[in-house]
Amino acid sequence: MAALIFAAGSGLDGARAQEFGDSADVQAIGPTAVPDWLDVKDPMSPDRWLASRQAGELLTETDPSVTQARRLLFIAGTRFSESPRMIANRTVQISEMLHADAPDETPMAVLEGLTDVVERNASKTPFGELCQHYYNLRAQGLDRIEALGALRTTYGRS
Repeated sequence: MAALIFAAGSGLDGARAQEFGDSADVQAIGPTAVPDWLDVKDPMSPDRWLASRQAGELLTETDPSVTQARRLLFIAGTRFSESPRMIANRTVQISEMLHADAPDETPMAVLEGLTDVVERNASKTPFGELCQHYYNLRAQGLDRIEALGALRTTYGRS
């Protein structure tokens, strides 16, 4: 179910969503191109890709936004079961799904908010599941603070 909603919200067709992207899909933004989805074979680091998607242009590895994304993805890696690449992909995806109604839901804000919901523990939480839960709460009319609060209750961090 979550995969279907994510596929619909991502602009990917069902087959593409199942493959988790194709580096041939490129969104031209500014003077450079940043892939729409970070494929497993893409040479770009997840932190650079995430920060570049938010900035709307390809950033250098030393850009402060890339450093921030690296820090957030490192923390997320201690709390979620997915790889940094999949966490970055899902983060951008959920941000885009929410953008029309919540333009302040930038990828970095989404990642920071969702990472803060979950305690660091031995059993890692599935990030995709948490994203789906968050999206559903926002779609039901909860604002960011209310939705994150509800997730904290569900996922054990208060």
